[in-house]
Amino acid sequence: VYLITKDLTSHKNSALFGTFLYLVSATHGIIFYWSATFAFVLGPFFYFSSVLLYLRKRILLCTILFVLGLLTNELLISLPLLLLIYEIIFGKSWYKKLVVLFIILFAYLFVRWQFLPNILKGDYQLQLGFKQILLNLRDYCLWALNWPNEIHNQFSSFFQLNPIFIKNFLFQISVWMINSIFILFVIALSVFNFFRKSATRNLILFGSIWFVIALVPVLFFSQHAFSYYVPVALVGLIFVLGSSLTNLSKTIN
Repeated sequence: VYLITKDLTSHKNSALFGTFLYLVSATHGIIFYWSATFAFVLGPFFYFSSVLLYLRKRILLCTILFVLGLLTNELLISLPLLLLIYEIIFGKSWYKKLVVLFIILFAYLFVRWQFLPNILKGDYQLQLGFKQILLNLRDYCLWALNWPNEIHNQFSSFFQLNPIFIKNFLFQISVWMINSIFILFVIALSVFNFFRKSATRNLILFGSIWFVIALVPVLFFSQHAFSYYVPVALVGLIFVLGSSLTNLSKTIN
Protein backbone atom coordinates (compact mmCIF):
# COMPACT_ATOMS: atom_id res chain seq x y z
CA VAL A 1 0.00 0.00 0.00
CA TYR A 2 2.84 2.37 0.87
CA LEU A 3 4.69 1.73 -2.39
CA ILE A 4 1.60 2.10 -4.57
CA THR A 5 0.58 5.33 -2.88
CA LYS A 6 4.13 6.69 -3.09
CA ASP A 7 4.40 5.83 -6.80
CA LEU A 8 1.06 7.49 -7.60
CA THR A 9 1.39 10.58 -5.43
CA SER A 10 5.17 11.07 -5.46
CA HIS A 11 4.67 12.23 -1.90
CA LYS A 12 6.22 10.25 0.94
CA ASN A 13 4.13 11.79 3.72
CA SER A 14 0.87 10.99 1.92
CA ALA A 15 2.04 7.42 1.45
CA LEU A 16 2.90 7.08 5.14
CA PHE A 17 -0.42 8.59 6.20
CA GLY A 18 -2.37 6.33 3.85
CA THR A 19 -0.50 3.24 4.99
CA PHE A 20 -1.25 4.10 8.61
CA LEU A 21 -4.97 4.43 7.83
CA TYR A 22 -4.92 1.09 6.07
CA LEU A 23 -3.04 -0.53 8.94
CA VAL A 24 -5.53 0.53 11.63
CA SER A 25 -8.67 -0.09 9.57
CA ALA A 26 -11.32 -2.12 11.39
CA THR A 27 -12.03 -4.01 8.16
CA HIS A 28 -9.05 -6.27 8.97
CA GLY A 29 -10.70 -7.54 12.15
CA ILE A 30 -12.63 -10.49 10.75
CA ILE A 31 -9.84 -11.41 8.33
CA PHE A 32 -7.31 -12.01 11.10
CA TYR A 33 -9.82 -13.39 13.59
CA TRP A 34 -11.46 -15.98 11.34
CA SER A 35 -9.07 -18.47 9.73
CA ALA A 36 -11.58 -19.27 6.95
CA THR A 37 -10.93 -15.80 5.48
CA PHE A 38 -7.24 -16.43 4.82
CA ALA A 39 -7.97 -15.99 1.10
CA PHE A 40 -8.72 -12.35 1.96
CA VAL A 41 -5.18 -11.99 3.24
CA LEU A 42 -3.67 -13.46 0.08
CA GLY A 43 -6.15 -11.72 -2.23
CA PRO A 44 -5.16 -8.14 -1.37
CA PHE A 45 -1.47 -9.17 -1.46
CA PHE A 46 -1.79 -10.41 -5.05
CA TYR A 47 -4.00 -7.45 -5.99
CA PHE A 48 -1.66 -4.77 -4.66
CA SER A 49 1.46 -6.56 -5.89
CA SER A 50 -0.01 -6.78 -9.40
CA VAL A 51 -0.88 -3.07 -9.37
CA LEU A 52 2.58 -2.11 -8.14
CA LEU A 53 4.33 -4.25 -10.76
CA TYR A 54 2.11 -2.79 -13.47
CA LEU A 55 2.94 0.76 -12.38
CA ARG A 56 6.61 -0.16 -12.62
CA LYS A 57 6.09 -1.78 -16.04
CA ARG A 58 6.91 -5.29 -14.88
CA ILE A 59 4.15 -6.78 -17.01
CA LEU A 60 5.23 -10.43 -16.92
CA LEU A 61 5.43 -10.56 -13.13
CA CYS A 62 2.17 -8.62 -12.91
CA THR A 63 0.49 -11.22 -15.11
CA ILE A 64 1.83 -14.13 -13.06
CA LEU A 65 0.62 -12.66 -9.79
CA PHE A 66 -2.72 -11.81 -11.38
CA VAL A 67 -3.21 -15.48 -12.32
CA LEU A 68 -2.24 -16.62 -8.83
CA GLY A 69 -4.63 -14.06 -7.39
CA LEU A 70 -7.51 -15.27 -9.56
CA LEU A 71 -6.95 -18.77 -8.23
CA THR A 72 -7.03 -17.41 -4.68
CA ASN A 73 -9.72 -14.75 -4.45
CA GLU A 74 -12.54 -13.54 -6.72
CA LEU A 75 -11.80 -9.88 -5.98
CA LEU A 76 -9.01 -10.05 -8.56
CA ILE A 77 -11.52 -10.06 -11.42
CA SER A 78 -11.78 -6.29 -11.13
CA LEU A 79 -8.03 -5.71 -11.62
CA PRO A 80 -7.86 -5.47 -15.46
CA LEU A 81 -10.69 -2.93 -15.51
CA LEU A 82 -9.02 -0.91 -12.76
CA LEU A 83 -5.75 -0.79 -14.68
CA LEU A 84 -7.58 0.23 -17.84
CA ILE A 85 -9.19 3.11 -15.93
CA TYR A 86 -5.73 4.09 -14.70
CA GLU A 87 -4.46 4.26 -18.28
CA ILE A 88 -7.42 6.36 -19.38
CA ILE A 89 -7.22 8.84 -16.50
CA PHE A 90 -3.48 9.33 -16.50
CA GLY A 91 -3.15 9.32 -20.29
CA LYS A 92 -0.68 6.50 -20.66
CA SER A 93 0.07 5.05 -24.09
CA TRP A 94 0.86 1.39 -23.42
CA TYR A 95 -2.56 0.12 -22.37
CA LYS A 96 -2.43 -2.53 -25.13
CA LYS A 97 -0.42 -4.64 -22.71
CA LEU A 98 -3.64 -5.09 -20.75
CA VAL A 99 -5.02 -7.31 -23.51
CA VAL A 100 -3.30 -10.35 -21.99
CA LEU A 101 -4.91 -9.69 -18.60
CA PHE A 102 -8.36 -9.39 -20.15
CA ILE A 103 -7.88 -12.61 -22.12
CA ILE A 104 -6.90 -14.41 -18.92
CA LEU A 105 -9.89 -12.92 -17.12
CA PHE A 106 -12.40 -13.97 -19.78
CA ALA A 107 -10.89 -17.47 -19.90
CA TYR A 108 -11.19 -17.71 -16.12
CA LEU A 109 -14.82 -16.56 -16.16
CA PHE A 110 -15.68 -18.98 -18.97
CA VAL A 111 -14.18 -21.95 -17.13
CA ARG A 112 -15.82 -20.85 -13.88
CA TRP A 113 -19.29 -20.69 -15.42
CA GLN A 114 -18.77 -23.79 -17.54
CA PHE A 115 -17.86 -26.09 -14.67
CA LEU A 116 -19.72 -24.32 -11.84
CA PRO A 117 -22.98 -23.24 -13.53
CA ASN A 118 -25.01 -22.98 -10.31
CA ILE A 119 -22.75 -20.72 -8.29
CA LEU A 120 -25.16 -17.73 -8.33
CA LYS A 121 -27.72 -19.25 -5.98
CA GLY A 122 -28.59 -18.96 -2.31
CA ASP A 123 -26.56 -16.28 -0.56
CA TYR A 124 -24.75 -15.61 -3.85
CA GLN A 125 -27.87 -14.77 -5.84
CA LEU A 126 -27.40 -11.56 -7.77
CA GLN A 127 -29.48 -8.53 -6.75
CA LEU A 128 -29.42 -6.06 -9.64
CA GLY A 129 -32.04 -3.63 -8.34
CA PHE A 130 -30.83 -0.04 -7.97
CA LYS A 131 -32.13 0.24 -4.41
CA GLN A 132 -30.34 -2.91 -3.30
CA ILE A 133 -27.08 -1.77 -4.89
CA LEU A 134 -27.36 1.51 -2.96
CA LEU A 135 -27.96 -0.40 0.27
CA ASN A 136 -24.90 -2.55 -0.34
CA LEU A 137 -22.80 0.49 -1.21
CA ARG A 138 -24.01 2.22 1.97
CA ASP A 139 -22.81 -0.72 4.07
CA TYR A 140 -19.44 -0.93 2.33
CA CYS A 141 -18.91 2.82 2.77
CA LEU A 142 -19.70 2.56 6.48
CA TRP A 143 -17.31 -0.36 6.88
CA ALA A 144 -14.63 1.65 5.10
CA LEU A 145 -15.25 4.37 7.72
CA ASN A 146 -14.56 1.78 10.47
CA TRP A 147 -18.13 1.01 11.47
CA PRO A 148 -18.52 -2.58 12.74
CA ASN A 149 -19.61 -5.48 10.57
CA GLU A 150 -22.87 -5.77 12.57
CA ILE A 151 -24.07 -2.38 11.30
CA HIS A 152 -25.25 -4.27 8.21
CA ASN A 153 -28.08 -5.80 10.27
CA GLN A 154 -29.07 -2.75 12.31
CA PHE A 155 -30.83 -0.52 9.80
CA SER A 156 -34.61 -0.27 9.92
CA SER A 157 -34.56 2.00 6.85
CA PHE A 158 -31.88 3.42 4.57
CA PHE A 159 -30.71 6.01 7.13
CA GLN A 160 -32.37 4.96 10.39
CA LEU A 161 -30.59 2.69 12.87
CA ASN A 162 -32.28 0.30 15.26
CA PRO A 163 -33.09 2.38 18.42
CA ILE A 164 -32.11 -0.50 20.71
CA PHE A 165 -28.73 -0.73 19.01
CA ILE A 166 -28.23 3.02 19.49
CA LYS A 167 -29.20 2.79 23.16
CA ASN A 168 -26.86 -0.12 23.91
CA PHE A 169 -23.88 1.26 21.99
CA LEU A 170 -24.34 5.01 22.27
CA PHE A 171 -20.70 5.77 23.17
CA GLN A 172 -19.31 3.60 20.37
CA ILE A 173 -21.72 5.11 17.86
CA SER A 174 -20.62 8.59 18.95
CA VAL A 175 -16.99 7.69 18.28
CA TRP A 176 -17.85 6.20 14.89
CA MET A 177 -19.84 9.30 14.01
CA ILE A 178 -17.00 11.68 14.93
CA ASN A 179 -14.56 9.60 12.89
CA SER A 180 -16.97 9.53 9.94
CA ILE A 181 -17.60 13.28 10.07
CA PHE A 182 -13.85 13.98 9.98
CA ILE A 183 -13.30 11.68 7.02
CA LEU A 184 -16.31 13.09 5.18
CA PHE A 185 -14.93 16.58 5.78
CA VAL A 186 -11.67 15.54 4.14
CA ILE A 187 -13.62 13.97 1.27
CA ALA A 188 -15.46 17.29 0.87
CA LEU A 189 -12.07 18.93 0.50
CA SER A 190 -11.35 16.39 -2.22
CA VAL A 191 -14.48 17.42 -4.09
CA PHE A 192 -13.44 21.07 -3.78
CA ASN A 193 -9.93 20.29 -5.05
CA PHE A 194 -11.38 18.23 -7.89
CA PHE A 195 -13.50 21.06 -9.24
CA ARG A 196 -10.70 23.54 -8.63
CA LYS A 197 -8.62 21.52 -11.12
CA SER A 198 -5.79 20.98 -8.66
CA ALA A 199 -2.69 18.95 -9.44
CA THR A 200 -4.22 15.98 -7.62
CA ARG A 201 -7.47 15.97 -9.61
CA ASN A 202 -6.63 12.79 -11.53
CA LEU A 203 -5.61 11.00 -8.34
CA ILE A 204 -8.87 11.96 -6.61
CA LEU A 205 -10.84 10.69 -9.59
CA PHE A 206 -8.83 7.47 -9.80
CA GLY A 207 -9.16 6.82 -6.06
CA SER A 208 -12.94 7.30 -6.18
CA ILE A 209 -13.29 4.94 -9.13
CA TRP A 210 -10.93 2.43 -7.49
CA PHE A 211 -13.21 2.24 -4.45
CA VAL A 212 -16.25 1.34 -6.56
CA ILE A 213 -14.54 -0.95 -9.08
CA ALA A 214 -12.84 -3.00 -6.36
CA LEU A 215 -16.28 -3.71 -4.89
CA VAL A 216 -17.92 -4.72 -8.19
CA PRO A 217 -17.26 -8.47 -7.69
CA VAL A 218 -19.34 -8.43 -4.47
CA LEU A 219 -21.55 -5.36 -4.80
CA PHE A 220 -24.53 -7.32 -6.11
CA PHE A 221 -24.64 -9.94 -3.33
CA SER A 222 -27.06 -8.56 -0.74
CA GLN A 223 -27.10 -11.81 1.26
CA HIS A 224 -23.35 -12.17 1.36
CA ALA A 225 -21.92 -8.77 2.29
CA PHE A 226 -19.11 -8.54 4.83
CA SER A 227 -16.51 -6.00 5.85
CA TYR A 228 -13.66 -8.29 4.81
CA TYR A 229 -14.46 -7.41 1.18
CA VAL A 230 -13.45 -3.78 1.83
CA PRO A 231 -9.61 -3.74 2.25
CA VAL A 232 -8.88 -3.70 -1.50
CA ALA A 233 -11.42 -0.93 -2.14
CA LEU A 234 -10.15 0.97 0.92
CA VAL A 235 -6.94 1.90 -0.88
CA GLY A 236 -8.94 4.02 -3.31
CA LEU A 237 -10.39 5.98 -0.39
CA ILE A 238 -6.87 6.37 0.98
CA PHE A 239 -5.77 8.01 -2.29
CA VAL A 240 -8.61 10.50 -1.96
CA LEU A 241 -7.88 11.30 1.69
CA GLY A 242 -4.12 11.47 1.18
CA SER A 243 -4.31 13.81 -1.81
CA SER A 244 -6.76 16.08 0.01
CA LEU A 245 -4.60 16.37 3.12
CA THR A 246 -1.56 16.99 0.93
CA ASN A 247 -3.35 19.87 -0.78
CA LEU A 248 -4.50 21.19 2.59
CA SER A 249 -0.99 21.13 4.05
CA LYS A 250 0.39 22.94 1.00
CA THR A 251 -2.31 25.59 1.33
CA ILE A 252 -1.56 26.11 5.02
CA ASN A 253 2.19 26.34 4.35
